[in-house]
Amino acid sequence: APLRADGPHRPAGGAPRPTVPALSPSLGPATDPSDFSLYADIDATWPPEIDIMESRGDIPAQVTQANHYGRYPNNHYVSNAFVLPQGQPDFTQDFHKFKIVWDPSQVVWLIDDQQVFRVTDNVPTEKMYMIINLAVGGTYSGYPDGSTPFPSYMLVDYVTVHRWQ
Repeated sequence: APLRADGPHRPAGGAPRPTVPALSPSLGPATDPSDFSLYADIDATWPPEIDIMESRGDIPAQVTQANHYGRYPNNHYVSNAFVLPQGQPDFTQDFHKFKIVWDPSQVVWLIDDQQVFRVTDNVPTEKMYMIINLAVGGTYSGYPDGSTPFPSYMLVDYVTVHRWQ
């Protein structure tokens, strides 16, 4: 079941800075661990959505970040794929800190306190909730097969949301 952080949050009046150290040790094909923020009134419209971290279990050294904007069916996104350097423990072997700095002029993504992506166009201003989940199956990572581990899990050490004025 997804974890929904108390909210909603938005950048106006201070910059929210969620931090989520996470480890996904049991991943394989068709698993999709992610931390993201969704528009507080998700039943009314989508996007906006900020993907703080999204991963495919079959690519354990890579995570993606994205900013989804526009309104369905005329929605768009910009994204980045971050790959760990060769020889560094992948995302299934060690905890990593996933963070965004979100203010009205930008969204900045950091992994282990290193900036990996930044957008300054189409920055969401709507209130959003943070959701942490491990999806199994779907169009992003495919569908489970005999090599998909069950049960699968994602460990989250802690979640913080800071607001600076």
